Amino acid sequence: FGVFGIDITIWFGRTKMCIHWSLSSLQCNLSMNGVMQGKTTLYQALIILNLFFSLWKNPYQGWYKCNIDAWIFASERKYGIGICIREDQWNCIATKTFHFSGILEPIGAKTCGLLHVLLLAKDLSLSNMTFEIDCKNIMEEVATNSTRISYFYLILSKCRDLLSTFPNSLVSFIGRQANIVAHSLARASISMLA
Repeated sequence: FGVFGIDITIWFGRTKMCIHWSLSSLQCNLSMNGVMQGKTTLYQALIILNLFFSLWKNPYQGWYKCNIDAWIFASERKYGIGICIREDQWNCIATKTFHFSGILEPIGAKTCGLLHVLLLAKDLSLSNMTFEIDCKNIMEEVATNSTRISYFYLILSKCRDLLSTFPNSLVSFIGRQANIVAHSLARASISMLA
């Protein structure tokens, strides 16, 4: 008997991704949840799979995920913050952008973003929160009780105080590919600058 193709099926949560690679045409049929997404090469299909598995993942049932990012507009001497809060069914609860005058290092701008999202989540009376940020230093610093004195650490101290008021909350690192919504909101905040 001859081999005419290879089928790859991967379940990720509630999403089923299927790739059928035809050995005769060297083309792949890619489908997600039974819906045909198109034809591609095996190489392109593997890139899509890689992107799919590095993308945002929904929180556990009853939890919320909040993504935070910042963007520095150096020529305007301003910075912007983008925030997106979603619940376990992928529905968006809130999106928000902020913009400020002045120049901060990216880590300082992202820390300001964390502070603003904590204040927003508190105003919305949310609990069971995962705050995702694409800066490992912030995630690690929030977990410690550093007593260094600087603008950055004063903001971190406020973040720690606010985090302690949220039952079942944590700050975690997420790659930029998975933080694309907050990243895009932060970049779009320039359009709101007057």
